[in-house]
Amino acid sequence: MTKHTVKELDAGQLDLMWQFLQMGYQKSNIPALKEHCDLLRQALIQKNAGQRDDRNYVDFKDLGTIINCIVIETMCLYLSGDLDRIGETK
Repeated sequence: MTKHTVKELDAGQLDLMWQFLQMGYQKSNIPALKEHCDLLRQALIQKNAGQRDDRNYVDFKDLGTIINCIVIETMCLYLSGDLDRIGETK
C-alpha cells in the first residue's frame, strides 16, 4: 500500500468536510473560526516552523488542516446566512 502525501491528505480532508457541508443544516461557529485564524496568524509571525516545545508555536505540519478549517468555517458562516446578518448590522 502506498503512502499518501500531505497534499493528498489535505485535499481529501477538505473534500470530506465539503461533503458534510453539502448535506445542509450547518451552523456557523464564529469562535472556532476566530481560533483557527489566530493559529494561522501565529504561524505567519513565528520565527520557526513550530519545532520548539513551546506551546505558543504552531507546527507547520498542521497548516493544511488549519486552512481547511478556516475555509469550511467561513463557508458555514456564509451558507447559514449569518454573514449576511453580520453585514446588515454595520
